Amino acid sequence: MLESLRSRIAKAISPAPTRPSYPMLQAARRYPEYKGTRSSLLGNDRVLGRSGLRYFYPGWVRDEPLPDLQGQKKFHIFKEMCDMNGYCAACLNAFSMFIRRSHWSVDPVVDENKTNGSAQFLEECMNDMEHSWQTFIAIASRIMPQMGFAPFEIIYKLRDGDDDNEKIASRFDDGRIGWQNFAIRAPETILHWVWYPDDPSRLRGLVQLTPPDYPADLFIPMEKILLLRAEPGEENPEGRSVLRSSYKPFLVSKYAEDIRNVIMERGGSGIPCADVPATIAQPYKIDPATGEFMLDDDGTPLVDHAALATLSAIQDTLEHMYQGDQPWIIRPVEYQNDSQGNPTGNKTFDISFLTNNGGAMLGEITNIIKDEGIKILMSTMSEFLALGTNATGGGSFALSRDKTDNFSLAITAYLDSMEESLNNQAVRRLFKLNPEFDDLEVLPRIVHDPIVPININEVSAVLAGFKGIGWDLTREANADEIKNAILDAVGLPKASQKGKPENNTPEKTEEEPLEIPKVTETETVKPEPLKEPGKAEAT
Repeated sequence: MLESLRSRIAKAISPAPTRPSYPMLQAARRYPEYKGTRSSLLGNDRVLGRSGLRYFYPGWVRDEPLPDLQGQKKFHIFKEMCDMNGYCAACLNAFSMFIRRSHWSVDPVVDENKTNGSAQFLEECMNDMEHSWQTFIAIASRIMPQMGFAPFEIIYKLRDGDDDNEKIASRFDDGRIGWQNFAIRAPETILHWVWYPDDPSRLRGLVQLTPPDYPADLFIPMEKILLLRAEPGEENPEGRSVLRSSYKPFLVSKYAEDIRNVIMERGGSGIPCADVPATIAQPYKIDPATGEFMLDDDGTPLVDHAALATLSAIQDTLEHMYQGDQPWIIRPVEYQNDSQGNPTGNKTFDISFLTNNGGAMLGEITNIIKDEGIKILMSTMSEFLALGTNATGGGSFALSRDKTDNFSLAITAYLDSMEESLNNQAVRRLFKLNPEFDDLEVLPRIVHDPIVPININEVSAVLAGFKGIGWDLTREANADEIKNAILDAVGLPKASQKGKPENNTPEKTEEEPLEIPKVTETETVKPEPLKEPGKAEAT
């Protein structure tokens, strides 16, 4: 059994045998001499190297050595990992929930964007789509870590006010072009990518093959795609899934669970077994001289139909007992006789269960499953989910805080990548479609806030340190912004602006001068001479 498990795992994780082909050089080549001039450095035609991504025209990405993780098969495997394995589902839920709790807003970057309306326009576009911004983040937070990338088609609309069609309706009627939707394009429906033939490093778009009609010419250019990737890798548009390193532990855990379930079933109730006479177990007539089946004139084996019917009925009974569909059984009480016709005490028909001693292996197999689960959590930096369980034996609060902080840093890196992709692709193209913003030197940005509130004790320590060096934040011109930023960082609502004085600086009050009482001059008193002890005073 263990040998079979080992062979199945080795077969699944073994790379496909490939023979590298190298160009045969008959003689030493003469390479051009490089001159670092201005003309030799500028221009797209001056790109000399390539990323090394393995793909074949028109755009079949084959950057994975394992055959099961090539093409569209890997997306189905990643789905199976999260749907059928509890550890993979736990780490993916942690990624999704941490990303979804992030708050997104618009940063004007420069003060001019507050007055020219560009920052307000970008915020309006975020909140004027067919679905909410949080819905878009929820979709991306699940697909991007699981599949490695999440392609969205950017659909635009003319902001022309309300309309009967809710998809193109807008809350604004300024005639500008805004976002209608960021529509997800499932990674498993992408047939292949398209690169420019004259520039192998430049991506042109993708071809999608999707139900229900499976059109063969569904091409989407990159100018309409918002591509979010977990890890860019070697300029791979499909990125790299966070579950890729968990594939081998997943396979070991999967096969170990199958073996454990078989042992539990066979070691618990056992395998149904029936003891029947040889004439029923073998209803076909056999020639005792040759040991072969006896045939009729047509060449059909001779059979005892009564014995065959009995055998079929017994097989159906055992099948129903194995599946648990038949809670009872009726068997005839008939005993076998010896050669002299005397009863032997052995039943002609007997049904029982065969059991094995494989129950002793259940503990070892369960430990294997737990070990592989810990490997899955460690490969995704989410091992803090196992703290306090039997898998890790517990853990201190400091250890939990450190592991959670490390996971939060990883989530922040993913959010930073999403932020850059949104601003470099979606925001830049949006302002390019609205000519009234052509004069902007710096575009506003969509930014995310910290995902984990800061510990209030840490904030208190920082403020105490500022006060210790004599820096009073309450006297700063933007004291209210600093206060609201601190409240927001610790997860508290912003302070109310009601009753706020116009001037943030504290009002100066005239202090009354202190009156120092004058001390009147007194005469100097000479001390009296000391009296000799024992002498009484004269009365």
